[in-house]
Amino acid sequence: MRILSYHNVAVPATTAHSLYTTRTSADLSLRAPVLMIAARGRSNHPFSSLYGFRREERPGLEISLPPSSNKPLSSLWRRAVAARWIATRSGSGSVVYVTQARPLRHFARLRAGRRRRFALVVECHSLREAWESEIATADGLMFTSSSLRSAMLERFPSLREKPSFLSHHRIAAVPPVPEASELERGNGPIRLGYVGSILPWKGLEVLIDAIRLLPDSFHAHIIGGAEGDEYRSQLIAFAHSKGLAERVRFTPFLPTDQLASKLRSLDCLVLPLAAEEQGSAPMKLIEYLAASRPVIASDLPSIREVLTHRWNGLLFAPGDPQSLAAQARFLSETSLAERLQMISRGIDVLRPRTTDVWLADLFGWLETLPAIRAREEDASGSPGSP
Repeated sequence: MRILSYHNVAVPATTAHSLYTTRTSADLSLRAPVLMIAARGRSNHPFSSLYGFRREERPGLEISLPPSSNKPLSSLWRRAVAARWIATRSGSGSVVYVTQARPLRHFARLRAGRRRRFALVVECHSLREAWESEIATADGLMFTSSSLRSAMLERFPSLREKPSFLSHHRIAAVPPVPEASELERGNGPIRLGYVGSILPWKGLEVLIDAIRLLPDSFHAHIIGGAEGDEYRSQLIAFAHSKGLAERVRFTPFLPTDQLASKLRSLDCLVLPLAAEEQGSAPMKLIEYLAASRPVIASDLPSIREVLTHRWNGLLFAPGDPQSLAAQARFLSETSLAERLQMISRGIDVLRPRTTDVWLADLFGWLETLPAIRAREEDASGSPGSP
């Protein structure tokens, strides 16, 4: 099998989509040669600190970036490289993997009526993506949550007959349950943390408002974004306007190699998503559980696929700072043994979500798609590869 991984993202970059697609391409390359085509990014962070691996550690992964960051030229260059790959390497064992509507439409048109047999696989991340009828041309569909799959099948009933795969976010290895001494708070503040993109739909105003409702012993640490980002600056001003300058701390984006120690310095990790339309089960939820800290998250369908309230996490009403504050209070009143038990149950959720398990399941599914595609082409009389 050969895989072309094509995405309208910049590399290197700190966006969640860049981090996800690059790491996924690297994971895929552990089982098959992968050519990833992306735009050229401008991040000053070293590649390994952003993505969690060094290029030489993934000899099966080739990342092809245009010589220029000029958008029109970059697009033409990337499409030319993809066309060359298809012309020279496509065949019955080839897969094109995309995560966005525009690349999907491009490869659907490129394949139509030509001798270019390859399986076209799309991984759906969001209902807000501009999916149109071309999604029905995909040979296989990947979904990051069951709730997203249900919503997409309701919107596009014709997809019900398509092969699909539930592609959970994953971790390299299951972490150990922490020692009790790691969770002892002492006399310091109770630190609620958020790590991720700083965007309006992430619900960070709710976290800040919840801190206002809580006693002074509760602090928040929001990690993400860059100095000078407009919305991040608005959030800082919002916290100051609430008199929380000393209790809500902001730290810019931290690369992977610095993040683990920061997460361990927090008492609880919060995921205050306002709604699911912008995305599905977030990567951060799995990373939060892997950090071996209690998790408080919005009560949304995709979150409930991972967390059960007061079993392996705490859930609050989306957009409701009083509900979030109530769960933070509840957590602060639990015993050390109860917090350790909650964390242990959260770690249990991760056991089937490792990279090794994901690769075995995914490639078992992927290997069926080229044959399905070839049979469909032969049955319809459309051209296939020689």
